[in-house]
Amino acid sequence: MEAVILFPSLRNYESDLLLRIEDAATAAMAARVNPHVESPRAAVVALSAAMSNYSALLGGHIYDAEGGLIAVFGDAPSLSLDEARNDNRRARRLGNGDRFELLWPRSESGLPYDIVARADSSWVAAELWGFVIRIAGLVLLISVVSTTAALLVLWRTVLMPLLQLRERMSAVGANPTTPEQHIVPTTRRDELGEVITNFNDLVRLISGHHREELTRVVAMADNAVDSIVAYNAAGDLVYANRAALTYFGAETTQQLEAFDWHFLAPDGTGPLYTVREAAANGASNQEHLLVMPDGHQRPVLCGANRLLDNAGEPSLYFASLLDITVRKAAEEALVAAKSESDAANRTKSEFLTTMSHELLTPLNAIIGFSGIIATEGLGPVGDKRYQDYANDIGDSGGRLLAIIEDILELSRIEAGRYEIDVSTIDLDDLLNTSVQKMQSDFDAKQQHVRTEIRPGLPTLDGDVLAIRRIVTNLLSNASKFTPDGGEVSVVAAAAPGGGLDIEVTDNGIGIDEDNLPRALEPFTQVDGSLSRRYEGTGLGLTLAATLARLHNGRVELRSQLGQGTTARVHFPAERCHPLAAAE
Repeated sequence: MEAVILFPSLRNYESDLLLRIEDAATAAMAARVNPHVESPRAAVVALSAAMSNYSALLGGHIYDAEGGLIAVFGDAPSLSLDEARNDNRRARRLGNGDRFELLWPRSESGLPYDIVARADSSWVAAELWGFVIRIAGLVLLISVVSTTAALLVLWRTVLMPLLQLRERMSAVGANPTTPEQHIVPTTRRDELGEVITNFNDLVRLISGHHREELTRVVAMADNAVDSIVAYNAAGDLVYANRAALTYFGAETTQQLEAFDWHFLAPDGTGPLYTVREAAANGASNQEHLLVMPDGHQRPVLCGANRLLDNAGEPSLYFASLLDITVRKAAEEALVAAKSESDAANRTKSEFLTTMSHELLTPLNAIIGFSGIIATEGLGPVGDKRYQDYANDIGDSGGRLLAIIEDILELSRIEAGRYEIDVSTIDLDDLLNTSVQKMQSDFDAKQQHVRTEIRPGLPTLDGDVLAIRRIVTNLLSNASKFTPDGGEVSVVAAAAPGGGLDIEVTDNGIGIDEDNLPRALEPFTQVDGSLSRRYEGTGLGLTLAATLARLHNGRVELRSQLGQGTTARVHFPAERCHPLAAAE
């Protein structure tokens, strides 16, 4: 903008200076040259005298009417008569601006000559530069004054209100509970006034929401069962809920502030530490011993933490305390009860083991002597009925022996005295042996039995007797609850993930889905009324599941009422080896 103003002014000032040179030179020549003197020599003498009186006039050419050069005086100009005539300006500044040449035509001078004169204009450049400096200084002064005035106006009307808004916003963030202290009064009706009005509305809205949220939080904390306390960075108690006041027998926070909170480790050892120290250590749901004012110690569950300010420094320490005296007493009672239960269970297992051993001796005698009588090993017994009675005694003794063996087995497992003897098992032989052992039961009920070993079966490492007992018990259960003429199948197959499954399936009475968990409980039949129709103690599935767990396996049941049952024994991959590796 300054350049647009300065350039025309500079050109006008230059024109004025050149016009002054032209006027002075013209006046000097007019004063010395007589219009009535027609001699060129006289004109030269006069012009030379003018040069001596007017130092700015340096020289010139004198031309006759036909344009011929007839005389020269002083420093000859470089501008010819024709060039001067063709130049509309009639005068121009030449060279580097140090000379000024002009035409003095006869039509204006009244002489019979045309004169082209040269004047000194070397001082014009210095004058113009001084003009530029003066104008630039004036423009700079005006700019500084106007900018300063604009800044003052901007400061008072915009910047000061914005800084005030910033301070109030920081104050609102630090304490939004008192909006009246942060409202910015204004009567402005411009855009900034709208901003201030919106800020005031926002402060009231934020403060309202903050008070509502704070009220809800305080209400929840006051109705909490846990004792909740909070301390500021200086260690002063700033909040305690109703549970904390009640717990320590105080009515106000000020009364509770006199109490010095201290904790001990759960075992009562170690130095005392405060809520602040517990929060600094990040205590969360940890058990502590709270030292009461009277010195009594109470077990509490403590959750302590801290809040950080914008600088990352702790500004609030808080803790929630739950008295767990009753729970600790219950835990101790539970531990004592468990110990008593374990002792009673060991006593029971030892009793069953002892009784089973004591029963085995006379039972073996009963079975042995009944067999001798039934086979007439020592001679004829006479009446045929004695043989029948002896067979009945042997069968009953065999069933009783199986029950005692099951009880003895469970007792040994529960007492931790059962150890499995691991070896690689021939599943084909094991399944066939198990089926043969139960064949008499299947034949008595005319049941069809199918055995299948599917391709790709891995080898199994386990206790042969234990796994045979598992399969035999499952076959016994399947035969017992399958009607005459029914079907039972035994299938061994590779399980997903590298394990092995043995499934025993029947088409018997089945089990309702809700009663499946009860089927694995000891001394239990799913329907109590079945005990009158089906013999057994309910130990078969329990013993099978227990022996499977000793191999890190499990027994699973699938059944539909009236459709039949499938019992699956799963052995994990750690008990199996791929067939190729075994070969």
